[in-house]
Amino acid sequence: MFKLHMHDRELEHKCFQLAERARKATGEEKEKLVAELNESVKAHFKVRQERRTVELKRVEEQLARLRKTIETHEAKGEEVIKRRVSQLLGDDGLEF
Repeated sequence: MFKLHMHDRELEHKCFQLAERARKATGEEKEKLVAELNESVKAHFKVRQERRTVELKRVEEQLARLRKTIETHEAKGEEVIKRRVSQLLGDDGLEF
Protein backbone atom coordinates (compact mmCIF):
# COMPACT_ATOMS: atom_id res chain seq x y z
CA MET A 1 0.00 0.00 0.00
CA PHE A 2 2.87 2.37 0.77
CA LYS A 3 4.36 1.85 -2.70
CA LEU A 4 0.97 2.59 -4.29
CA HIS A 5 0.62 5.72 -2.18
CA MET A 6 4.07 6.95 -3.19
CA HIS A 7 3.45 6.15 -6.86
CA ASP A 8 0.15 8.04 -6.64
CA ARG A 9 1.90 11.12 -5.26
CA GLU A 10 4.65 10.95 -7.89
CA LEU A 11 2.14 10.71 -10.73
CA GLU A 12 0.06 13.55 -9.32
CA HIS A 13 3.15 15.75 -9.18
CA LYS A 14 4.15 14.75 -12.70
CA CYS A 15 0.65 15.56 -14.01
CA PHE A 16 0.71 19.02 -12.45
CA GLN A 17 4.15 19.71 -13.92
CA LEU A 18 3.13 18.53 -17.39
CA ALA A 19 -0.06 20.59 -17.27
CA GLU A 20 1.87 23.70 -16.30
CA ARG A 21 4.36 23.17 -19.12
CA ALA A 22 1.57 22.43 -21.62
CA ARG A 23 -0.29 25.64 -20.70
CA LYS A 24 2.84 27.65 -21.51
CA ALA A 25 3.77 25.76 -24.68
CA THR A 26 2.54 26.34 -28.20
CA GLY A 27 2.17 24.40 -31.41
CA GLU A 28 3.78 21.01 -31.78
CA GLU A 29 5.43 21.16 -28.35
CA LYS A 30 2.03 21.75 -26.72
CA GLU A 31 0.51 18.79 -28.59
CA LYS A 32 3.36 16.57 -27.44
CA LEU A 33 2.98 17.69 -23.81
CA VAL A 34 -0.81 17.26 -23.88
CA ALA A 35 -0.37 13.71 -25.22
CA GLU A 36 2.15 12.97 -22.47
CA LEU A 37 -0.20 14.51 -19.89
CA ASN A 38 -3.02 12.30 -21.14
CA GLU A 39 -0.89 9.17 -20.66
CA SER A 40 0.21 10.31 -17.21
CA VAL A 41 -3.39 10.97 -16.15
CA LYS A 42 -4.38 7.49 -17.38
CA ALA A 43 -1.55 5.95 -15.33
CA HIS A 44 -2.51 8.06 -12.31
CA PHE A 45 -6.14 6.96 -12.61
CA LYS A 46 -5.06 3.31 -12.72
CA VAL A 47 -2.93 3.69 -9.59
CA ARG A 48 -5.75 5.46 -7.75
CA GLN A 49 -8.13 2.64 -8.67
CA GLU A 50 -5.59 0.11 -7.39
CA ARG A 51 -5.33 2.01 -4.09
CA ARG A 52 -9.11 2.09 -3.77
CA THR A 53 -9.33 -1.65 -4.47
CA VAL A 54 -6.70 -2.45 -1.84
CA GLU A 55 -8.45 -0.19 0.68
CA LEU A 56 -11.82 -1.77 -0.09
CA LYS A 57 -10.39 -5.24 0.47
CA ARG A 58 -8.93 -4.14 3.82
CA VAL A 59 -12.26 -2.64 4.91
CA GLU A 60 -14.18 -5.74 3.79
CA GLU A 61 -11.83 -7.95 5.83
CA GLN A 62 -12.28 -5.70 8.85
CA LEU A 63 -16.05 -5.81 8.38
CA ALA A 64 -15.99 -9.62 8.16
CA ARG A 65 -14.04 -9.81 11.44
CA LEU A 66 -16.52 -7.45 13.09
CA ARG A 67 -19.49 -9.48 11.82
CA LYS A 68 -17.91 -12.66 13.20
CA THR A 69 -17.36 -11.01 16.58
CA ILE A 70 -20.97 -9.86 16.69
CA GLU A 71 -22.23 -13.34 15.73
CA THR A 72 -20.04 -14.97 18.38
CA HIS A 73 -21.23 -12.55 21.05
CA GLU A 74 -24.85 -13.08 20.02
CA ALA A 75 -24.46 -16.87 20.20
CA LYS A 76 -22.56 -16.84 23.49
CA GLY A 77 -24.03 -13.72 25.05
CA GLU A 78 -24.77 -15.13 28.48
CA GLU A 79 -21.33 -16.74 28.70
CA VAL A 80 -19.62 -13.48 27.70
CA ILE A 81 -21.65 -11.54 30.28
CA LYS A 82 -20.87 -14.02 33.07
CA ARG A 83 -17.15 -13.97 32.20
CA ARG A 84 -17.09 -10.18 32.24
CA VAL A 85 -18.89 -10.00 35.59
CA SER A 86 -16.35 -12.46 37.00
CA GLN A 87 -13.49 -10.32 35.67
CA LEU A 88 -14.97 -7.18 37.20
CA LEU A 89 -15.40 -8.94 40.57
CA GLY A 90 -11.90 -10.39 40.44
CA ASP A 91 -13.29 -13.94 40.48
CA ASP A 92 -11.76 -15.04 37.20
CA GLY A 93 -8.83 -16.82 38.86
CA LEU A 94 -6.24 -14.71 37.01
CA GLU A 95 -4.98 -12.67 39.94
CA PHE A 96 -1.28 -12.61 40.84
